[in-house]
Amino acid sequence: MLKHILSLALFFMGTATVMAQSQYVQFTYDGRGNRIGRQITIGPFRKGDELSNKSLDTTAIKEQLGKATVLIYPNPIAGEITVNVQDTSQTTPIEGSMLVMNVVGTQVGTATIKNGTGNFDFHNQPTGTYILRIAYQGKSIDWKVLKQ
Repeated sequence: MLKHILSLALFFMGTATVMAQSQYVQFTYDGRGNRIGRQITIGPFRKGDELSNKSLDTTAIKEQLGKATVLIYPNPIAGEITVNVQDTSQTTPIEGSMLVMNVVGTQVGTATIKNGTGNFDFHNQPTGTYILRIAYQGKSIDWKVLKQ
């Protein structure tokens, strides 16, 4: 009986350790800005840890869209999602659009990116998976986001 209790305790300790680990996704791009690779690293990372001299931030998704860097946060979403577009090659205010769809492809809503920032309120949306399409300077990216 003691052997079973110890085995069960070790199982739960191992499960807690795995659940405490986080996931880090790193993308590689070609010269045209097309995503050509993805590396998923699972480890006990915390905000502020470093991997390949890059600081990790588990609250934001960082994506390249041409010469622009797009930050999407938070994911998963409890209420409102924010998209921040940073383009150092632009001298004019950054403007773009956001389209939110459910996994079936039905449009849930849209938002405008003005001065590099756009927000979409998920408070009235049911829990689930959504596709966020961000368009900027004739290019677009799609990203999967989760509503809690």
